[in-house]
Amino acid sequence: MKTPINRETLKLHWMYSWWKYVLAVVLCVFGINLIYTVTEPRIPDSEKLDVLIYGNADTEAMDAWLEEVRAAQFPEQKKFTATALMPDETYGPMALMARLGANEGDVFVLPREQYQAYAGSGAFMALEDQLDVGALGEEMGVQLERAWRRDEDSGERHLYGLPIGAFPQLKAWCQVPESSYVSIRVRLDEDDRALRLLLLMLESGKNVAETT
Repeated sequence: MKTPINRETLKLHWMYSWWKYVLAVVLCVFGINLIYTVTEPRIPDSEKLDVLIYGNADTEAMDAWLEEVRAAQFPEQKKFTATALMPDETYGPMALMARLGANEGDVFVLPREQYQAYAGSGAFMALEDQLDVGALGEEMGVQLERAWRRDEDSGERHLYGLPIGAFPQLKAWCQVPESSYVSIRVRLDEDDRALRLLLLMLESGKNVAETT
């Protein structure tokens, strides 16, 4: 004997089986996201660049500026983005270590503690031969002494980062301590995109400083 379909039977069915519909919706959403992730075109590392901030940041404003820079100065590239890592005491250090270990991120904005932890480990590019350090200190009024760190292997001291004060525009976007530094991750290939972007950020910072 078939159960008649009426308001009472539908009410009972929903009362005992509602979770099945919720589960079906969740599985559908998960499946769609999985398909999108698998089929989404992958951009090679050589055609993208990521500015990674250890802290909160206005990544939308940064992305808009980075897209303008990419289109004007790096037309051969496909994507420049900004990524903020939440500085949670538990997961923040783990996420940063994972990014560096996986060779992710190109330009890093790090608070002093994180900068000092990685600067001498070979993770970042030495900058003293890439720019006029003396002129930078005079023009931007930043102190570079504390940015110099000793390489753990060679014992030599190098400038592995620049104080965030040299980047007024970047500083306005990033909610990071005043003592933070901007560094470039070392790449095995001799790719200078990140260094070129750093120099453009410095120039943009000079323009901001002159108009304020």
